[in-house]
Amino acid sequence: MTKGGAMTKIWLNGTICAGDKALSANERGFLLGEGLFETILIKSGSPRLWNAHIERLFHSCATFGFACPYDKATLAQAADDLIASKNNMVLRITVTGGVGGRGLVPPQEQSPTWLMQISPAPSSPAPSKNPALKLAVSPITRLADHISNAHKTTNYFDNILARRQALATGADEAVLLNQYGRVACAAAASIFIVKDNSLSTPPISEGAMNGIIRQTLLNLKTTPLSQVPIQEAPLTLAALHQADMILLCNSVIEVKAAYITAPAEIRAQNLAHSFIQAFIQILDEID
Repeated sequence: MTKGGAMTKIWLNGTICAGDKALSANERGFLLGEGLFETILIKSGSPRLWNAHIERLFHSCATFGFACPYDKATLAQAADDLIASKNNMVLRITVTGGVGGRGLVPPQEQSPTWLMQISPAPSSPAPSKNPALKLAVSPITRLADHISNAHKTTNYFDNILARRQALATGADEAVLLNQYGRVACAAAASIFIVKDNSLSTPPISEGAMNGIIRQTLLNLKTTPLSQVPIQEAPLTLAALHQADMILLCNSVIEVKAAYITAPAEIRAQNLAHSFIQAFIQILDEID
């Protein structure tokens, strides 16, 4: 239900229907976590970086053996049908293994379940009024080179637990290290640092997911204001502590400043303001 009491609509397997429509108890996404998803920011009624998100989803579906009965145009029309206003929204597309019951591999090939839903976007203050996020290092290890790192799967248990642990310490977000003790990513964001006159993010081989915003920033090659090189490079925990600036990015928050030690909080906010404004302006111009 929405705040006004109207029933939320969803798009389920090609049909707009009521948001409370029940999924089968034998849904493999529910029973086994066999699913994929994409989260897309809607700005002024338009999906941000739509093609990149859908191409990644199609690639992951091919890897997991999920049939794709819908093309980009059909999915775009479905999204347009769900977007009811010009307010900022978040569109989520979920694809699961379908209704197959228990057992790792169903005896017969199943049709996947395709679900699309809309939610309000979190409020986004101006960068100058947007406090930096406090980070806490998680004890949970993110394995480098793990096959699932390349895909947004619905199995987010490690990420959820890491975020809960961070919140319990008074932090806003968790930093996950790989088995070598190097930085992989945040619980729900990619990590960039400014240090030694470069803007660096861990390679995907370190356990980072190739996030859509992450790759968009890497494609720039240099930062828009100071022409600082943007690169992939392994990041130690010491480098994170010593960074001149830490940035988090994902498709919903876009780009936000962060800090890991209290003395760095003010420095992070002051340095990040112009970076964030410039990056968001570029993102606004891409689509």
